[in-house]
Amino acid sequence: MKLVGLSTGAHDVGYAILENGIPILHYELERYNRQKECFGDALGCYLQNPVDADEILAMFMQWQGGIKTLYPDSWNKAKDKYEIKFINHHLAHAANAYYSSNFNDSVIITLDGGGEELGHNTAFCVFYAKENKIGYIYRTKLEDINIGGIWDKVASKLLPKGVGNQSGTLMAMAAYGEPKYDVFGGYLEGNKFDICASLQEQTYKFIEDVFNKYKHLSNNFCFAGGCALNSAALGKLVFNNQGYNFFVPYAPYDAGLVQQNLKHILQQNKSY
Repeated sequence: MKLVGLSTGAHDVGYAILENGIPILHYELERYNRQKECFGDALGCYLQNPVDADEILAMFMQWQGGIKTLYPDSWNKAKDKYEIKFINHHLAHAANAYYSSNFNDSVIITLDGGGEELGHNTAFCVFYAKENKIGYIYRTKLEDINIGGIWDKVASKLLPKGVGNQSGTLMAMAAYGEPKYDVFGGYLEGNKFDICASLQEQTYKFIEDVFNKYKHLSNNFCFAGGCALNSAALGKLVFNNQGYNFFVPYAPYDAGLVQQNLKHILQQNKSY
């Protein structure tokens, strides 16, 4: 069986082709047009060089009407030929991490700037997975906590307009400062390096608190979503918690949503 996974419309546009659960192609648009985090039509890219597939699985997205409204030509070409199904954003992040790992059971933590869960917008979820079954155990409303959004806000305040996400620059600046401020609370005045250090420290504390809350469930932890690119926070978590196993997929951001065997989600997903 061949499946096509799509991340289309917003940033990190791409598609993947899986044959019997094994990724055989992973295409990111920015790798070809050299425009970092460009918006684009992943379905249209696939249709330019299509490989016969049984299904197309797309990330559920209502932004500006979603794929049907943004790219009607591509949608109309594909909808009669393929069965197209829509997948929850954070559930796909969880699948990317869990199915890439070698864990039988795992707690999965997903953190980003927000994604749509078929009617429920969130930037933070916790899952438990065992024997290829993934289930939600916690998710919050987007307005309750949005760490990725906080990082974007700080970047727009402290840095000149750049190309793509500049969170990596903030992480580098954090190394030159001291944590003094409540950035999560909205404080963005003062020394730029101290603000970045405070943001980094608060992000780590949040991740550590979540880990401590769920570490009784498993010795294995997976992380995904754009915030999983924060290697300083996750590295500190690993260093401080010997005896636990940690895994982050090579593409934890949205382009990695397209490459895992999401068929498991459709057939075997359960709630714990």
